[in-house]
Amino acid sequence: MKDQSEIKTAQTVRDNTECRQSDRHLIQVYSELEQRVEQQTNEIKRQAELLNLAHDAIIVRDESEGIIFWNKGAQEIYGWTKDEALGMTVHSFLQTIFPLPLPDIMDKIQREGRWEDELIHTCKDGRQIVVLSRWAMHRSEISGQMEIMEINRNITIRKKVEEALKKASEYNRSLIEVSLDPLVTIGPDGRITDVNAATETATGFSREELIGTDFSSYFTDYKRARAGYKLVFKAGFVRDYELVIRHRSGHITPVFYNASVYKDGAGKVVGVFAAARDVTERKQAEKELSEKTKALEELNTALKVLIDHYKNDQKELEERIVSNIRVRIIPYLEKLKQTQLGIGQAALVEILERSFRDISSPFLKSITSEHFRFSTKEIEIISLIKEGKTTKEMAQILCIGKRTVDSYRDNIRGKLGLNKKKLNLRTYLLSIEHT
Repeated sequence: MKDQSEIKTAQTVRDNTECRQSDRHLIQVYSELEQRVEQQTNEIKRQAELLNLAHDAIIVRDESEGIIFWNKGAQEIYGWTKDEALGMTVHSFLQTIFPLPLPDIMDKIQREGRWEDELIHTCKDGRQIVVLSRWAMHRSEISGQMEIMEINRNITIRKKVEEALKKASEYNRSLIEVSLDPLVTIGPDGRITDVNAATETATGFSREELIGTDFSSYFTDYKRARAGYKLVFKAGFVRDYELVIRHRSGHITPVFYNASVYKDGAGKVVGVFAAARDVTERKQAEKELSEKTKALEELNTALKVLIDHYKNDQKELEERIVSNIRVRIIPYLEKLKQTQLGIGQAALVEILERSFRDISSPFLKSITSEHFRFSTKEIEIISLIKEGKTTKEMAQILCIGKRTVDSYRDNIRGKLGLNKKKLNLRTYLLSIEHT
């Protein structure tokens, strides 16, 4: 009996020892588990804090599309707080507009585990924005359920800029295409990088055929064309650079090229933009003008010869008239004066003699020129003034009043520019005769 009692006591002691050891082990395991949970909780909090630092919207949704995570970036982009967003069905909440049916998107993410494209979302204030959305599917370590993490970046401004640039590009392209002048861009290697429709027409080659080929090969003077585009890279531009385009059919078109370099965003020269102006009509007009100018010069030469002949003939005629007056008229008038004439007849003979002498005098030629425009009566007064006749004598000879003679004298002084000059009219007239 004593042995059995001792055995039971030993067994009891042993059991108690094992229990205490088991309790200590459980306490240790529990403590380690708490530490692990605390570490994971801290890690989750740290990750959440990191996610909240992102400017992108980070949204996590469960299998039923309910929002289970909503970072501060999402609040900043969409306007809803975390408390307002959690539990909401994401696509209804954001009024998502997809680029393709949602089932197709979900099918792809099920197969590949991720998806990316642009979406349109509606914010709390009613604004629609464009986001670049990236989805990734993963299984939650806590719940064991499948979750989708969605990272959305607001690219609305970028899209507007892209759209504006696209419209500007389309507008610029339309301007380039409607231009009747051939337009071309050339790379630093001298090869064509772009052309417009007018260039296709001028060369006879399509845009696809032209791009990548040597710019200079489409001109009659290859070396001059090559020197021209190199000059643009060196000087920055050229103006009215004359070249001749050769069509694939052999037809040629004279052009003036205006070109300048263009640069990238960093200011680096990346190519040349050149515009050709068809100057066929101009060249033809210049040729016709040259021919007409030559014809006019020849005509002017002929006219000059004719005028010279006319002047010579006129001079000869004047000389014959003067000679005839001096030889055949004046001598007979002088003989007539020596005969018995009445006072009136003598006066008339004197007038005739004086008139014929004036006709044969260079002075009469000078005062009857277009410069002075003297009337017939004024010329008669001038002749009498030269002879020293008084106003009374002139009135008697011409059968006019003295005031009328004075009026003619004033007109003569005015036409000779003597109104404001204290010069004797007869002296001035005689000075003209001897110059």
